[in-house]
Amino acid sequence: MKLDNNQMEAENYIELISPVKIRKVQKIESNILTLNTPLTINRTEVETINKELEISTKTSTKTEKKGRLSTKHIDQDHLESKKGKIKQKRKSRTKLYLKEEDTINELKSSHLKSQISTSLASSLARPERPPKQEGNRSLDLNTNTTFTKKKKIKKHLNHKKSILASAESNKIPETIKLSSSITIQELADISNIPQEEIIKYLFLQGMIININQIIDYKTAISVAGHFGITIKNDPDDNISTIVENTIRENLKDEEIEDLELRPPIVTIMGHVDHGKTTLLDNIRHSKTKIADQEFGGITQTIGTYEIEVSYKSKPFKITFLDTPGHKAFVAMRERGVKLADIAVLVIAADDGIKPQTEEAIEYIQKAGLSLIIAVNKIDKEGADVEKIKEYLTKYNIIAEDWGGDTQIIPISAKTGKNIDKLLESISLIAEISNFQANPNKKAQGTIIESHLDKTKGAVATLIIQNGSLTVGDILYSDNIFGKIRAMTNSWQEKIEKCGPSSIVEVCGISDIASIGSQFEICTSEKEARSKAEDFIASQKSIGRNTKKSSNTKLEYGIDTTNKCLRIILKTSTQGTLESILDCINNIPQTKIQIEILTAASGEITETDIHLANSTQAQVIGFDTSYAPGAKQAAEKSQIVVQEYKVIYDVIENLEKEMISLLDPFYIEEEIGKSEIKTIFNLSKGVIAGCYINEGKLKRNCLVKIFRQHQEIYKGNLDSIKKIKEDVAELEQGQECGIFIEDFQDWQKDDQLIAFNLIEQNQNL
Repeated sequence: MKLDNNQMEAENYIELISPVKIRKVQKIESNILTLNTPLTINRTEVETINKELEISTKTSTKTEKKGRLSTKHIDQDHLESKKGKIKQKRKSRTKLYLKEEDTINELKSSHLKSQISTSLASSLARPERPPKQEGNRSLDLNTNTTFTKKKKIKKHLNHKKSILASAESNKIPETIKLSSSITIQELADISNIPQEEIIKYLFLQGMIININQIIDYKTAISVAGHFGITIKNDPDDNISTIVENTIRENLKDEEIEDLELRPPIVTIMGHVDHGKTTLLDNIRHSKTKIADQEFGGITQTIGTYEIEVSYKSKPFKITFLDTPGHKAFVAMRERGVKLADIAVLVIAADDGIKPQTEEAIEYIQKAGLSLIIAVNKIDKEGADVEKIKEYLTKYNIIAEDWGGDTQIIPISAKTGKNIDKLLESISLIAEISNFQANPNKKAQGTIIESHLDKTKGAVATLIIQNGSLTVGDILYSDNIFGKIRAMTNSWQEKIEKCGPSSIVEVCGISDIASIGSQFEICTSEKEARSKAEDFIASQKSIGRNTKKSSNTKLEYGIDTTNKCLRIILKTSTQGTLESILDCINNIPQTKIQIEILTAASGEITETDIHLANSTQAQVIGFDTSYAPGAKQAAEKSQIVVQEYKVIYDVIENLEKEMISLLDPFYIEEEIGKSEIKTIFNLSKGVIAGCYINEGKLKRNCLVKIFRQHQEIYKGNLDSIKKIKEDVAELEQGQECGIFIEDFQDWQKDDQLIAFNLIEQNQNL
């Protein structure tokens, strides 16, 4: 069968090579098949068009698993109802759908190409991000993650702004006030100079210190000057003086008719073991002696006592403050002077003027207190009152019978001799001085002591300098506040109210109070809380911590090659803690440093034990107890808690521990000289034959070998032989063979000197 050319061009045709039956079928325009050779059919290269693609996260259906392609669009309303399946959608694989009207087998011929398009290959390799679909939050699987990231970024930016603001406010001041020695930590706080910079400067000046050590006033001036700060010397600018001046100013504002006489506050001062506490025991006439209750026979806290005596046939009340005499309690003695109206200086007639006596005189004269000298122990052999009077003239203290204005009263605290004269003198000075206060006002005063009680919680001892205090009053002081739940006086009696010059112990406060700080009474707990929060905020704003808080976290010392002793310190009261820390800072630390990990008043806790275990620190407990579980934790961790009752022992044992960390120190003691006469080469080494000229030789002693007056070896003498026997020691005039394993280069006429090493006592 043949067709003309026009017909062949108009339509497709098939050439028959051999007879075959032909059936007409529907033509497919999209596919063209060409027979190049008989019975051989080659298909032309085909390339699909780059059609619009879309990524779907919809889970594949059963029909899709069988190879069928879905032609339906994503139903957004349907997806909103499947929010609970987000987790399942994350696990499902994304599937690629071709969004087109025809199936793959129905591609139009105009769309056929030789190769797959580049854009399609790129789209298959990395699908484009799907467009954001508003109103369908369930499709955005990362919505929560994005929100969290934004929140974190916002928080970071706010934190950064706060840091910049803080840096802006913490500029180094031009001047600061300073009156005495200060720790590195405190100097850094008030000057806004980084601690590391201060330590670095002092290190370059030849001083190796840590942040907890105290530097003197001159050194502080040097540091401040280096950083361009001027120190203003204001010796009276301290907490106690501020408190005293504030109360005096308030008294000036009082109406004269509102003021009433108040009992005098008398501080007892003097050197340790001069009889201060024994004197108070005699005055109190109590069966329970204070001295018998004191560990080590010394006062370690400020004792407070209210005593009623007879003056002009009338009862007269006196408030006594018994200050410690040991050198460790400088702060307590100074605080006692600041709070008192009259000072009684006790001097032992057989001991005379001592360092703490001189210190007390300085404080008393500086404060301008009325002074009475009580010369104690006049009943002892060697007592010389007139000699004491003569010594006192060096300090401008002249006895009344010598033409001066100071009462010097000879007494015996043990027998009670002339105690009545002493009390009469105190009462007379109080009458003349006319000490007054307004008992109708809200109480004002100073916190003398503070500690944590197992049953009562935080407890504070207060001295009321003006006004009256009642159970139920809302007390505020620096960073603490609280409603007074109970009060006890110095006789441990519960009371409901007390007036000026009274000393009471109160409970109900929020935390351990800062000793030496002023307290006042607020109208409501809300007001007191607000003041406490404002105080804490103000301290942070100037880069200073609240003064001697109940949990004083002290940082590690400087990072040097020196050895260190780490300690965790817990005490019964804040005053004792303050004194022990002062003593520790006064221990020389050029060779061994003390690193105080934690210093606080209160019980020894499990946290303290765990910290000691992890840092290999020592736990020191001073007159305190264990919190529940702490003792068992210590036994389990094999931590030995060192418990003390006397401050002497704490400091003494700390110094011993520090010395034990030092490397042994020896001095060389020459014991003999010998000369090498001949050399023997044996299988085990070289033996030197020598003659002992002086002294002796000992096995394992230190020897030095000299050749032509130059030292060529230093080490131990390993072996001495006399003929064939090993000997431990040989005397002058004998010959022997010696062997030193580390030295074999012997020569004739070498000189050998033997030494003993004597260990020396170390010091800090």
